[in-house]
Amino acid sequence: MRRSPALLVAAAVLAAASVPCTARADDAAAPAATPEATPDATAPAPAATPIEASPATPAATPTATPEPAAPAAPAPPRGTGLRRELPMFGLSLGGGFPDLANLNFLFRPVPWARLYAGPCWGYVSWGMQGGVVLAPWNGVATPTLSFQAGELFSSNLTRFVKSDSQSARDVKPLLADVDYRYLAADLGLELGSPRGFNFFLRLGLSFVVIKANGTTTHTADDGTRVTLRDPSLSAWMPSLKLGFQYWF
Repeated sequence: MRRSPALLVAAAVLAAASVPCTARADDAAAPAATPEATPDATAPAPAATPIEASPATPAATPTATPEPAAPAAPAPPRGTGLRRELPMFGLSLGGGFPDLANLNFLFRPVPWARLYAGPCWGYVSWGMQGGVVLAPWNGVATPTLSFQAGELFSSNLTRFVKSDSQSARDVKPLLADVDYRYLAADLGLELGSPRGFNFFLRLGLSFVVIKANGTTTHTADDGTRVTLRDPSLSAWMPSLKLGFQYWF
């Protein structure tokens, strides 16, 4: 069947007219595209806004199971600034005046103080004496300050009276019971080990009291009678002590 040229032309016109309408309908349905802004090279760049970092969550640390602690060693005794503790007990042997010969037992409760006491021998009788020694430090050479008191037991001195005169017979009642007491204060120096053997020398002042317990009457040639009852003699005298001591 042969088609007419006029019919073909009409069909082509209708087809061309329908294509723009369809495109315009599609353009109306789609939203209009926003043109992208072209950055201006001369405009200043906007300042960057700092972004606060959120605090990091600490990572969980694995907990180790504690092992049982070993028993603590006993603390060493508190020292006194010396290499080791000073001995507390000792013995001393010395002599001098007014204590004459003596043997003392020593006790050191603290490094700077010692107490001592013991028997003494005064040639005419035995006695007891004691005191305290203060030392600012303890070393090879140690200065000391000491205080002492002592007494000889009642002494019978009549054996020393050899004469048989009347005067000697009058004195004998006073010599049958004689007391001897003293106090002393000394500065001294110790040389040697404060933990062992050392020598000491002490010098000072002492107060001595000698008392005769008794009564006697003496008649002079002219008939004058003199009665003495418990006479005593006291005096300040030098003090000297020399000896050695051993700490153990």
